[in-house]
Amino acid sequence: MNRALIVLGGQRPARELLCRLAEETDYVLCADRGLDAALEAGIRIDGAIGDFDSAKPTSVAEMNRRDIPHIVYPAIKDDTDGMACVRFVLDNDAKEVVLTGASGGIGGACAEKLAREGYTVLVHGCRGLRQAETLADRLCAEGHDAHAVFCDLADSESVQAMCRDVLALYHRVDALALCAGISHTGLLCDMTDAQWRAVMDVNVSGMFYLIRALAPGMVSRNEGAIVTVSSMWGRVGASCEVAYSASKAAVIGLTRALAKELCPEGTVFFPGWLEDVNSFYQALDVNVLTSLSETFPYALTEGARMHCATIASNVGGVPYLIDDGENGLLFEPQDVSALTAHMLTLATDAAKRRGMGEALYEKTKRDFSVQAMVEKQKHYYEIIIRRFRRPKLERDGVVICGAYGKGNGGDNAILDAIVAQLRHIDPDLPICALSRTPKETRAAACVDSLYTFRLLAIRRRMRHAKLYLSGGGTLIQDTTSTRSLLYYLSSIRMAARAGCRVMLYGCGVGPVSRPRNCERTAKTLNRYAEIISLRDRYSEETLRALGVTTPEIRLTADPALLIDPGDTPAIRSFLHRSGLAEGTRYALFALRPWKDFDRHIAAFANAAEYAHREYGLTPVLYAMEPARDRAALNAVAAQLRCPYLLLEAGSNGTEIVALIRRMSLVIAMRLHTLIFAAGQGVPMVGVVYDPKVSGFLDYLGQDLYLPLEEASAASLCDLIDTAMAEQMFEAENIRSLRELAAENEELARHLLTEE
Repeated sequence: MNRALIVLGGQRPARELLCRLAEETDYVLCADRGLDAALEAGIRIDGAIGDFDSAKPTSVAEMNRRDIPHIVYPAIKDDTDGMACVRFVLDNDAKEVVLTGASGGIGGACAEKLAREGYTVLVHGCRGLRQAETLADRLCAEGHDAHAVFCDLADSESVQAMCRDVLALYHRVDALALCAGISHTGLLCDMTDAQWRAVMDVNVSGMFYLIRALAPGMVSRNEGAIVTVSSMWGRVGASCEVAYSASKAAVIGLTRALAKELCPEGTVFFPGWLEDVNSFYQALDVNVLTSLSETFPYALTEGARMHCATIASNVGGVPYLIDDGENGLLFEPQDVSALTAHMLTLATDAAKRRGMGEALYEKTKRDFSVQAMVEKQKHYYEIIIRRFRRPKLERDGVVICGAYGKGNGGDNAILDAIVAQLRHIDPDLPICALSRTPKETRAAACVDSLYTFRLLAIRRRMRHAKLYLSGGGTLIQDTTSTRSLLYYLSSIRMAARAGCRVMLYGCGVGPVSRPRNCERTAKTLNRYAEIISLRDRYSEETLRALGVTTPEIRLTADPALLIDPGDTPAIRSFLHRSGLAEGTRYALFALRPWKDFDRHIAAFANAAEYAHREYGLTPVLYAMEPARDRAALNAVAAQLRCPYLLLEAGSNGTEIVALIRRMSLVIAMRLHTLIFAAGQGVPMVGVVYDPKVSGFLDYLGQDLYLPLEEASAASLCDLIDTAMAEQMFEAENIRSLRELAAENEELARHLLTEE
């Protein structure tokens, strides 16, 4: 098939035109109501495709009487018919194609599809040149004809130069697919001229430059195809995406105008917009969204209204709606194997489809209905207004200093707990956390954040804050380095001199071993700290030994003990994603590299196999600080001869605690793993690499620990036996620990409210 005529069901062309086109083509295909036009014109019909919901019954009867080959689709939407025809034609006639924005996303998928069906594909890249080259190379390696081309779509001369090169090499371009696009999210009043121009230049001007350069050849040959990609935001607009919405509206207008200018006698098809989405989703068994990026996808809420079982890529706002394993299934972008497995799961299990579809409907109705969204917006506006009206005080708020933003799940969990306690004191309290990764800390903890070493900015913030918190963990020690100790001591000194009240919050102290460091620590804390709350007696003894007597010293507990993840669909979804199967019991090993750790790798592996063999516990090798712990855990995993899981802690404290609560036993070097286990009543065995570990366990009255240098297979197995037999930590013990942790809040409240 070289030339084909597709008769669609839109505005009917003149009978004379249809007859002439039919004579000039090798194949005539009708889409739904186009059957009426073809029959009335009296032209030959080689095939028909559609649901035929719009065609006249007499036309359908005539089609059957003539025995015209046809394909019937379910009554979903009219666009299906036209797209099916286009796809049929393309599948039978290879062309050369240029795709913009083909380095990834829609364009990349189209490039792969077209190349594998025999097209010569020119993959355009600008910012994504490397991705375009990678895609072209991969397609060539598969035996296809693909090449990467480059131009800056915002630059007319660059586009013209690329098009000249393409035409010089291939002489013609038969199809142009315009998929390139960028967006900008933000308020209109905050948008710069450059940001506006960047979006419009790429999304609209670049499209115009390419069409202007390549359309004349199509017109002169009286053949060719131009496909543009717009967005629903071009029809309805999107809040905080003004430039993107405007650009996509321009794309629609450009395309409609070009259709009238370039092919006034032809039929133009505009796919993508559905008026009756309910009927579409009602026809689906599974709603699948395979985006590489999203904000919040309305396609999922639309499907949820119709109780659709849903599979979606784990991007953007999707996890806010889909609780993996609870009301849908998630997969990582481009993980084809996972997507395939999910589709097979739902395709073969009607009960699961119905259950997940119903669960998603209920969540959507509860959390994302119009009324629910109105209430959420009212709540946010109330917070904004309340904080705007908050009296402007000379001093207000808290600066929190700690080892945050360094990839340690325990430290990040401490910050979560401290922030929760401060919000309990005052929900509108200004809070600023010092972090190595301020952007991530702002998003995770919902507080303001400054980079740890932006000293001038930190000092300015301290001059307006009322309280400085040395926020948990063991910061006052010189085991890590003297430099670390000096940073935290100098931060305390800077805060006090800036007028902040100073508190060390539910922290550990020590060891401080170097004489000069002992002197510095005692001098700084005695002079500048008002209250020091400690999580164990070892820290108290360390302070006394250092000669710290001026501040009020209180024995409390680690604030992270107060984290309660609850039993929510989101938590169950997290556990499902972690691979923790229902009905399976687990033993968690939280290890870290330390001096002579390699000598004990076999001992830990033997202990994990013992727990599996004797108690049916599947080992979970858990990296609390992935960047540091991963190598040690991989070394243990390499020696395991039983099933195991290798997991990494995230930045969310509730997820970390939920995972540890799911364990039947914890064996840990990492202190906060032991702290979380104690708070959840999970039997535990400590491996001591630092006095803070034994100090915490002694504070609990827990003697199931041993020094790292004494860790052998036999000693670890003996402790596992004891822990599994005793099943420590009754509800009363857990309650006492949490009451002690809650005292930190009251101490902070005193400093914040006292004049």
